[in-house]
Amino acid sequence: MLTQDLPAKKDLSPYLKSMENFQKTKKLGEQIGKNGGKLLGYIKKEKYLKENQSKYQRRA
Repeated sequence: MLTQDLPAKKDLSPYLKSMENFQKTKKLGEQIGKNGGKLLGYIKKEKYLKENQSKYQRRA
């Protein structure tokens, strides 16, 4: 980023704050990405078991 694109020094705090928030959200997003597959699989399994519960109950 060029210095002329930035506003005067006193107005920088919102930019820095938003950058900080972006970094936090990005980290959170990466964590969710790592565990997302497991979570998605778990949700699908739960949904499947709920939908097919009657079949399982008849067999048991």
